[in-house]
Amino acid sequence: RPLSPQRGDGPAAPCFATTTRHEITLGGRKVLGSAQRRTRVALLQQGSLLRSSGHERIVDYLAIPEQERESARHALRAAATHVEHTPGGGEGLERWADALVGVLPARVRRSSGESALPLTG
Repeated sequence: RPLSPQRGDGPAAPCFATTTRHEITLGGRKVLGSAQRRTRVALLQQGSLLRSSGHERIVDYLAIPEQERESARHALRAAATHVEHTPGGGEGLERWADALVGVLPARVRRSSGESALPLTG
């Protein structure tokens, strides 16, 4: 049975196994994703840029039969990529932040200084 993004009777697919309309892709494969969790009193926003193939290890922790793991790993590789596969992919996060701002709508601005969240490697 294939992994589904919906929670239900089986395990949900890893975030990077599916792409929604507003997520960033390279060659049709997800490279940048975000998730949001809302409650009555809080909002958590999380974003991830795949810098290497480490995200593929998530399959090892899914509650699926061992014989389904390679198929799930293959599906994840088909749905997502990482920036090491792109020209300049091994370069620093500052360059990637600048490149992302360059392709996003003009109203998106990059912040720096004390009020900005730091980029971590």
